[in-house]
Amino acid sequence: MTKSQSIGEKMAAELKVHHSSFQRIIKRDMDLSSFTKRKVHYISKVMKEKRLKRSKGLIGRFAIQGLDHALFSDEILFTVEEAYNQQNDRKLSSTASAIPEESRYVKRVQKP
Repeated sequence: MTKSQSIGEKMAAELKVHHSSFQRIIKRDMDLSSFTKRKVHYISKVMKEKRLKRSKGLIGRFAIQGLDHALFSDEILFTVEEAYNQQNDRKLSSTASAIPEESRYVKRVQKP
């Protein structure tokens, strides 16, 4: 086995079947498709409450002052998140809804 072999190729080798035959069985006979994880923004209940409070404060402040003196910065923070490679993290299923939700999404946070 080489590093470049996919899961399907490895399984086909174990079953002693050609990899294209194995792919055909999965697609046509078993009616399975390959699904990747989707990136979604993680927002907890506490974060939602903070956002609501801050947005009301900003609306109140800028209603009085206007947007002439607003400062926006692009901050990039180092975060430790789940390692995710869209090409490698795939699930075989008949429909996307058949995959459990925790396996379907990768939650991302900008500022942990």
